[in-house]
Amino acid sequence: MYQASPFTEIGLLEVDGGDLIFHVSIPEKATTRSRFRTTATGRLTLVGDTEFEFVLGADPQPAVTTIDLKKR
Repeated sequence: MYQASPFTEIGLLEVDGGDLIFHVSIPEKATTRSRFRTTATGRLTLVGDTEFEFVLGADPQPAVTTIDLKKR
């Protein structure tokens, strides 16, 4: 979910050292790479390069994304 909109990607995950590589097959083929770390409290943090449309209707600009996941 991002800004109350569902966002689904399907593909294969690969671990390469400290990187998590996501080979997306749906909705369109792409490959993303994020550095990852885990904590003893059950958190997984992903940090990687991306693009983001900072101004609605403008071209996406380079950005860095940080995603924190916690197991329920």
